[in-house]
Amino acid sequence: MNTVKLCIDTDPGIDDALALLLAFQLFDGRIVGITSVAGNQSVDKTTANAAKLLDLANQTIPLYRGAEGPLARTSIIAEEVHGITGIGKAVLPQSRRTIEKSPADEAIYEMACEYNGQFEIITLGPLTNIALSLMKHRDLAAKIKKITMMGGGSYAGNVTPYAEFNFFADAEAADIVFRSGIPIVMVGLDATHNATITKTEATDALNEESYTQFIALELFESLFENHLYHSVNTSYMHDPLAVAAHYDPSLVSLSDAHVSIVCEPNEHYGQSLVEFYHDSPNAKVALDCDLDRFRELLFSTLTSYHEH
Repeated sequence: MNTVKLCIDTDPGIDDALALLLAFQLFDGRIVGITSVAGNQSVDKTTANAAKLLDLANQTIPLYRGAEGPLARTSIIAEEVHGITGIGKAVLPQSRRTIEKSPADEAIYEMACEYNGQFEIITLGPLTNIALSLMKHRDLAAKIKKITMMGGGSYAGNVTPYAEFNFFADAEAADIVFRSGIPIVMVGLDATHNATITKTEATDALNEESYTQFIALELFESLFENHLYHSVNTSYMHDPLAVAAHYDPSLVSLSDAHVSIVCEPNEHYGQSLVEFYHDSPNAKVALDCDLDRFRELLFSTLTSYHEH
């Protein structure tokens, strides 16, 4: 039995929401904190969404409010993709949950100290909280066993021709994390662009009589409305693949690489420069995924929510 504790740092976000529903089931009992960050929406909205999702899944995991914006650059959000609330067309009741007093970056350090060496992080948004914690606490890196992150890519971006959104939203933070020495698994666009779900697959798998499955279907449909390509209702499962890869690394093809982040204020800002034949690799980079096994894990987990 895996006893390593886990924090999920996230900016819900439609696919973050699906990833959290996946994680709550896959890592039941191991998640000791959820930390919010600005990214897909403002930190007020991402924190509110995380609280709503915790309520939806009947979870008592502590929730910590994170950074309001990036370390250096002007803040950006992705409202054109994730909508005004951040979770598309899904509508969830306001939460009465109490947000913990510690800010996310301090909470990350406190959790890392408590579970010294037996603590991992999954990041689904910009890396601002992790970077802030590393900047304040020089001993933090040695206390984190692994970070699995959704971000980057070796060949192209999705918000600019060169940069993936999470790294573009705070390149300086990503740079700090990759320089930290923490073991990193980077699940970027190379892999997530092969992790696709179709509208038919989602509607066939999910049962609208279950409230949580109905919300999951609303989240999927929100993605389909924003991610149409080749005239087929299909969407990339960016954040769910990162969660799945942390749960079962064999779902992705990993290659050792040295990753550096472009922080210069030019058209390449936020680009992840991935060198596969480097003397000093600092990450394992996911290049592909086992799509059939990923789909099976995703839907078998989401359909395990049975409440009516």
